[in-house]
Amino acid sequence: GVSRERVRQIEVRAFEKVQSAVKGAIARQEAAALEAAH
Repeated sequence: GVSRERVRQIEVRAFEKVQSAVKGAIARQEAAALEAAH
């Protein structure tokens, strides 16, 4: 079986991965918006 702590670590890692992906997507959108503005 998997311990609670192990599950928590996996969840935290997955959450961080999602957060960084979201930040990257937002950064690309902002860059595209800036390009369009010029």
